[in-house]
Amino acid sequence: MKIGILVHSGTGITRRFAGVLAERLKAGGHEVEVVPLEAAGEVQPHQRDVVLVRVPDCSSFDAMMIGGPVWAFDMSPVVLSFAGSLKDLAGVRVVPFATMAFPFPFMGGTRAVRRLGALLGKAGATVLPGVILGGRSRDEAQSGEEAAGKIRDILESWKQR
Repeated sequence: MKIGILVHSGTGITRRFAGVLAERLKAGGHEVEVVPLEAAGEVQPHQRDVVLVRVPDCSSFDAMMIGGPVWAFDMSPVVLSFAGSLKDLAGVRVVPFATMAFPFPFMGGTRAVRRLGALLGKAGATVLPGVILGGRSRDEAQSGEEAAGKIRDILESWKQR
């Protein structure tokens, strides 16, 4: 499969996770492209009028992982803006994901993944279970590997259907 990992990262943690995820998926024989999502200016939490530097063309992807950091208990406005702009994702499987500093998913991660999944569903995507990478109380590399493994497993289980 050709898989796109579309990611916004403010501090670099989410971008590093996207790299770990890409390597895990490539090891499984997939063609993977990591695509950064960048705002044209400064962005504040909950901002609605985010303008992206460039809106990536997603038409060549068989599956996508789309995510970013939790800001103020919600998904990054950059990611929400991008997801809201997507159209005609019928037949595309998408795994929403969020990274967050808090240790418990209910502290913003659950809401972030749910909101992102709803936007992707409106665009016609088959939204697969979301993944939340959270908590500074654990080793970032280990947590990233575990979350990447979950996403790979979700994708592989749906590939066989």
